[in-house]
Amino acid sequence: MTDNWTFNFRPKQSFDGKPITIEDAEKHFLAKLKDPNENHKAVRLELMRIYRSMGRVVEAMSYAEEYLARPKTSKRRRKGISRSPGNGTCR
Repeated sequence: MTDNWTFNFRPKQSFDGKPITIEDAEKHFLAKLKDPNENHKAVRLELMRIYRSMGRVVEAMSYAEEYLARPKTSKRRRKGISRSPGNGTCR
């Protein structure tokens, strides 16, 4: 029995198919962080990864702390729907 392993790794590419620099990725995600319609938790996670890969540990830790400090808001809380503690119905 032969063990033939094939690995096919490709560099990450932007949406239009062109490779981007890590600095361009940083600018892209910093701009997304200012957009109120973006998922800021996901953007912070990407910024953590970017800064970690750049060796900028202090900035990576800063975004890690923000990422962990912000509780995930459920759809019910965002819409103002909450459960009554006693009977399990929505108010």
